[in-house]
Amino acid sequence: MQFKFMYSTSLFVLFLSVVALGQQQEAMETYLKQKQEEYQLPGLAVGIVKNGQVYFQQGYGVATIHFPKQITEYSVFHTGSVSKLFTAQAILKLVEADKIGLDTQLASLNLGLRLKDRQISEITIRQLLEHQSGLPDVWGYHWRRQNTDSLALQRYFSKKKLKLATSPGKEYRYSNLGYNLLALIVQQVEGLSFETFVKREVLLPATMTTADFRYFAIPEEMRLSPHTKNLFGKVKVRKIYPYTREHAGSSTLNSSVEELSKWMIQFMNDPFHQQFLVPSPVYAYNSLGFQLYRVAGKDGFGHYGGDKGFRAFLMMVPSEKTGIVLLSNSDFNEDFRQDIGFTLMKSLLNP
Repeated sequence: MQFKFMYSTSLFVLFLSVVALGQQQEAMETYLKQKQEEYQLPGLAVGIVKNGQVYFQQGYGVATIHFPKQITEYSVFHTGSVSKLFTAQAILKLVEADKIGLDTQLASLNLGLRLKDRQISEITIRQLLEHQSGLPDVWGYHWRRQNTDSLALQRYFSKKKLKLATSPGKEYRYSNLGYNLLALIVQQVEGLSFETFVKREVLLPATMTTADFRYFAIPEEMRLSPHTKNLFGKVKVRKIYPYTREHAGSSTLNSSVEELSKWMIQFMNDPFHQQFLVPSPVYAYNSLGFQLYRVAGKDGFGHYGGDKGFRAFLMMVPSEKTGIVLLSNSDFNEDFRQDIGFTLMKSLLNP
């Protein structure tokens, strides 16, 4: 049985609310295939958790336009800033172990930073997590470096003289630099690489065995090509994969919807997650690493992600133990994330 969805989002949500489970999933699959074609996405993968269990996982399109290898739920994508959720969780693991505190200042951590503004030493862990450190964003990621050196993060900061864009704690200012600094804090406190700590303490406990912040650790058969459009609107493969090790804390998690779905289930079942989900008093749409949303009258938490050749979106409604993750190997027509993500979430929360 096939369904055609050429009508409005509201009608799609209404339709899913009145059909049986098997029909819902068949209708959802048809809808997603239509959306993948509508947005001209080379590849799209979708994972859905409902009531604390895997509800739907599927891939659409191809790993690269040069070879007809199909996307599946196991295909591994660059997730961009979805990485920040895992960096935040790594930091909170250290807080839980009383190795640092949310109000610990940089001055007490002996990070060897070069400071143009002395006030930087007063920045707290909480301010870094909530993008209130006053540090600027990163300009120029230099992905072509493809740096795999285990000392890349230390060298990155040893060459950079930090300066403030605004005073710490005064306003929300999104900063990838701040999250790279959080990765350096993990390394300094634990005495091992950020990626090793996150793999051991965050990814593996959620049975994310393939996912890794180190692109070079992903099996070649599971990798995808990044896609973009040229000036004439033609889809092409990007020559450079968005990876260099110094940006791990902000940007370089590679994972599949199958493994991210397992992480969502674990995260929403763990009372530990509650401390992440309190809105910041400075900016109510942000918490400790999470972006905050309102969907179907309920509080949603998650993050958008995007770097050259990839786009991602992860959103959870912990009160309903329901979540969705969308991954694409393209960096254009990125509105598919809120279109599909919020449409499906509304349908899941209004059965």
